[in-house]
Amino acid sequence: DYSLSNGTYNNLVVPYVIEDNHNLSINGQLNVAPGCTFIFGSNSALTVGYGSSGYLNAAGTVALPITFTTSLATPAPGGWQGIQFRSEAHPSCNLTNCVINYGGADSYFSGNISLEECTVTVKDCHISNSERYGITLRGTSALTASSTGNVFSGNALGEIGDNP
Repeated sequence: DYSLSNGTYNNLVVPYVIEDNHNLSINGQLNVAPGCTFIFGSNSALTVGYGSSGYLNAAGTVALPITFTTSLATPAPGGWQGIQFRSEAHPSCNLTNCVINYGGADSYFSGNISLEECTVTVKDCHISNSERYGITLRGTSALTASSTGNVFSGNALGEIGDNP
C-alpha cells in the first residue's frame, strides 16, 4: 500500500498507476493538479481519512479534468474499488471536474465514490460505469449543498445509494 501525508500530484502527462491489491491512502493534505490521471488495478482503492485526518483537493477544469479509472485493458464495471472517503476525511474534501469510472468492486463501500460518516463536495463530475452505485453514502454521510452539476451514466444500481 501507498500512504501520503502531504503533497501535490502534478500533471506529468503520463498516468499515476496504483497496482493490483494496493491502496493509495491519504492521511494529511493532498492536492491534485488539473489533467492528472490515476489508474487503479483490481482490488485497489483511493482512501481518504482512515486512521487519521485526510484531505483531498482534486479540482480539475473543464479543459483538464482529473481522471480516476481502472487499469484493465478492456475497462469494465468493478475494475477497481473506487474512492473511499472515511470518517476522518476533512469536510473540505473536494472532487471537482473529475471523471470517475469503472469502480464499485467493493461490496462494503459499493460505489465509484463512497462516503462513510463524512461530508464531501462532488461537483461537475462525470461518474459512470460502476459495478454498483455512482456514489454510496454510509451512515450519516452527506454530499455538501454545492455538490451540483454531476453527470451519471451506466452505474448498475443507480446514481446515489445508501449502504447502511
